[in-house]
Amino acid sequence: MENNNDIIVNNKQISDQLSWYKSLFENASDSVFIVQPETWSVLEVNESAANLLGMEREELIGKSIQQFRRIFKLLQKGNSPVVLSELLLDTSDGQLMVEVSAKFINIFGENFIYVIARDVSEQRALTDKLVQADKFVLLGQITAGITHDCGIHLQLLI
Repeated sequence: MENNNDIIVNNKQISDQLSWYKSLFENASDSVFIVQPETWSVLEVNESAANLLGMEREELIGKSIQQFRRIFKLLQKGNSPVVLSELLLDTSDGQLMVEVSAKFINIFGENFIYVIARDVSEQRALTDKLVQADKFVLLGQITAGITHDCGIHLQLLI
């Protein structure tokens, strides 16, 4: 039989582990959402997620995020985890492009959706600029080729 000291030590260890995992969740640089699958309502969210959407955590808890419906449908098809490179989320300032990874998790016999989201709007803007720069390079090469061909034909005429 355990004595009181053993129980106190075990409770302290459990409390320390709980604090450890809570700290990992709260301090994650990516946005983390725990979502109820049937309603798409947010059950838990970290501070990064609140900052991403420009809301207070309390505003997000219980909020139904309709964009998560798409994730749920993909998860139902058996595609776990789901990774979406582009998903528009509504924010307090409009919309934001995010990359999302999601999967079902089972806690105490109940399924939840564990969603990690990352802002990719800056990355997308840089990619768009790179594509635009590539188009200008191609246009320059075509122009140089046409100019060269025209120069050869003009020399033949002279």
